[in-house]
Amino acid sequence: MKKILLFLTFALTTIMYAQLEIVSVTPGNNTTNVPLKTTVTITFNKAISLDAFQPFGNVFTNINVEGEPSLINDSKTISMEVTLDSNTTYFTCISTCKALDGSTLTSPFITYFTTAASFPPYSISGTVLSGTTGVSPENAFVGIGRFN
Repeated sequence: MKKILLFLTFALTTIMYAQLEIVSVTPGNNTTNVPLKTTVTITFNKAISLDAFQPFGNVFTNINVEGEPSLINDSKTISMEVTLDSNTTYFTCISTCKALDGSTLTSPFITYFTTAASFPPYSISGTVLSGTTGVSPENAFVGIGRFN
């Protein structure tokens, strides 16, 4: 009986303190040929508030959202109607987000998709070091942009 009680206590503690996770996105990561008029969704494993999901605060994206995002699926899914440009690659990076129960994402989340038939043949690689700051680059993200 003690073993069962100990297991149940461990299982309940694990469930209660599970971290916030992103379980799916639409369009899916690395999707090609996305329609120019579409719905973008991000689904979490827990309920969130739109207050915890602020563009250019903890969300970086090149998607032009029409109107206000809405919460669906018991406040677990953010849904946005968007109009996209042809032959364009889009990204969304969520650096942090907090669930209603207080749990947070453990690391940044990045997803890409394109309206083109394939992604451009560009790639960048490298290593991020802490340098003289001593701050660990673990869970960091690096943004590289091109301006015309």
